[in-house]
Amino acid sequence: MKTLKIITITFLIILILTKTISACDEIFTKGDDWISTGRSNLDMTMNTTQLKDSSNKMYNLLLIVGSGVAVIVGAVLGIKYMTAGIEEKVKVKESLVPYLISCAVLFGTFGIWKLAITIMKNFT
Repeated sequence: MKTLKIITITFLIILILTKTISACDEIFTKGDDWISTGRSNLDMTMNTTQLKDSSNKMYNLLLIVGSGVAVIVGAVLGIKYMTAGIEEKVKVKESLVPYLISCAVLFGTFGIWKLAITIMKNFT
């Protein structure tokens, strides 16, 4: 019985090592292929106009969606506050803090994005 356990454990160790070695070989082979592909495409240039257009479209889309969500949530909280009783008004006021923090993060992020893009334009 003890011999069977030793043989089983030895077999499992050999199996695991074999799989690990073949996986490492595959990783290195794919890495070398990726590097050689990059070296062969050195003459390709990046289309900066398309990159700027995509960035502007994404910026505008996310800003519109974020602003819309912020306005809708703010309106819902305002309506809840106006129609609520005293206990519910306290709950609405408690939910205003996360709402204001999320608005600050949202618009601060878009401000930083726009600032970074403006600074990058000056360097090109």
